[in-house]
Amino acid sequence: MYYAAIISDNSVTKNIASKFLSHFNPDIKSAVVTTGDEFIKLLENNELVDVLIIEHTPTSRFDDIIAFISRSNIDLPLILMSKECSPRLMSQAINEHVNNYLCIDERDPSDYYQELSNLIVFTVERFRVQSQHILETKRFAALVELAKKDQYDFQGIINYALEKAMELTSSKIGYVAMVNEPENQLTMLAWSQSAHDMCRVDNKQMDFKLNEAGLWAAPVRTGKAVYIDDYETTHHPMKHGAPTGHVELKRLLMVPIHLNGSIIGTVGVGNKMREYNSVDEYNVQQLFQEAFEIEQSTIIKNRYESDLAIFRHIFNSGPFGLMYLSKDGTKASLNSVAASLMNAQTDGNLDVSQLSGEIIQYVLARVKNYRDMDDDRIFTVDECKWSIAIHKFNDEGLQGYSIVLTDVTKILEYKVKVDSGEAIIRMMQCLIGNELRSVLTLISSPEKAEENRDIAIGKIEDVSRFLETFNGIDFNSKEWFDLSATVKEGFSLYNHEGLQENIRLDNIQIFANGSFYKIFYEFKRLVCIRCVDITVIEARYKIESGVLKILLSDDGLHPMSYGNNMSGPIYCDPLPTVLIKQLCNGNGMGVNWIPRNHGFIAEIQIPPDMYRIG
Repeated sequence: MYYAAIISDNSVTKNIASKFLSHFNPDIKSAVVTTGDEFIKLLENNELVDVLIIEHTPTSRFDDIIAFISRSNIDLPLILMSKECSPRLMSQAINEHVNNYLCIDERDPSDYYQELSNLIVFTVERFRVQSQHILETKRFAALVELAKKDQYDFQGIINYALEKAMELTSSKIGYVAMVNEPENQLTMLAWSQSAHDMCRVDNKQMDFKLNEAGLWAAPVRTGKAVYIDDYETTHHPMKHGAPTGHVELKRLLMVPIHLNGSIIGTVGVGNKMREYNSVDEYNVQQLFQEAFEIEQSTIIKNRYESDLAIFRHIFNSGPFGLMYLSKDGTKASLNSVAASLMNAQTDGNLDVSQLSGEIIQYVLARVKNYRDMDDDRIFTVDECKWSIAIHKFNDEGLQGYSIVLTDVTKILEYKVKVDSGEAIIRMMQCLIGNELRSVLTLISSPEKAEENRDIAIGKIEDVSRFLETFNGIDFNSKEWFDLSATVKEGFSLYNHEGLQENIRLDNIQIFANGSFYKIFYEFKRLVCIRCVDITVIEARYKIESGVLKILLSDDGLHPMSYGNNMSGPIYCDPLPTVLIKQLCNGNGMGVNWIPRNHGFIAEIQIPPDMYRIG
């Protein structure tokens, strides 16, 4: 769901914005306010807002609104709407870090609100990816602080972990309980008593029999996290009540804590404004996994020579690359991840001359001209992408630099998906716009409308079919399919009387999404409509350099191009050819068109890891 707030004094916007946005995307909810004050009140009423949209009008100017909003220290992505596109306004937008701009000058509202609905989705998703990266950094910082805690003050460790769990999940309450197997009990170790004082955790030693604890013991019994979106109305079979003195509950996430193959406890956080998700579960689980491992390390402290050894054990167990560099840049200490990235050992302090690679050279150059900030530079090591952050110690007399390397491969992949998705949407808008403009040309006068009626109707039907097919594609769900059956399924969707189908693709399986068969429907429909005297359509294959190539051809005569300023022996209808290309690209495959006067061929290229024979 996407929640948008619009600041505008435009009566048209106030009357139709919410209606249009929800029409184009039912997942978008919006509210229109007139002033910055009304927007602040909207937030104070616990309204959820994902993106702020400011409409620049003669009476409600962008610079006045943004100056007011900036004073309130609100961290939301921004979209600017305006009929004006002056250099001054654009300069202000850039200076105020506006994420996207939408020009509405002389455009129909249905046109620009459809574009705005797309901008809202992409702006919010990009902001969520960036926020997730920040959240991961905060979680790691909390893990590092946990490692510094007094190993013998277990209650202090639990209190700190609970505070950080509530902070990372934006929760207002929380509790921690441990399993006492000999007594068959669940013992509360920490419980936040007040939603108004979420950072102070009171110790409450409360014991519950596991068979009487109800919902609170559900993660222990099932071994899985429990999500409650509305505590009052939930009908969870284990719900019996709450501990004495608990605060009002709205939403709740309860996570089991596993250690050495056993469930040793459970952690609950509650009253987040939004629904809890798997990211919240992961953050809570990682914090308390670390906390209980610290407690266990205390019990078996004889395995370690000193507190430094305990710290190094935790230091080396994380997914981040960590390095300490002495002030003079000659000595370094690394965890296992950083050592593998710099081709070094992790034992003790190392001479920097023993380190090699692009990363250490960059670090040494940066510390000579130090600035306390994250770097934009991305390093590639064994096909993984790593970001780098350098921090200079200036407290407690510690001299030197800490270097944190973070694997951002997945985050960058998400960013690429968002950016490529935006490009696809804009390309689709252009194609569909061209088709619809050609319809207007065909019916620009009563005489033309009568003459071109069937052509215009056909174009509109093509656009409608294209949108319906594209919106029904799910690129995320993939499985193995029999290729011959998939081609037959696609061909069967379009009937052409007297057409013979020759499919020679036996014993081949491909890894693709469930919409892959539509490629063959689109190809058959395209050639049957555009070609003359077609009697046979064929699908066969060949393998070149490990790449499987599916060859689609026919025996029809391909007429010369018309009406699209293209030359050549084949007229490629833009909508189905684009759809075929996107279906291939979305499955990690390629497509190549080989035009001929007879037997036009579409060549679909499938990488070795996405097909198997036999």
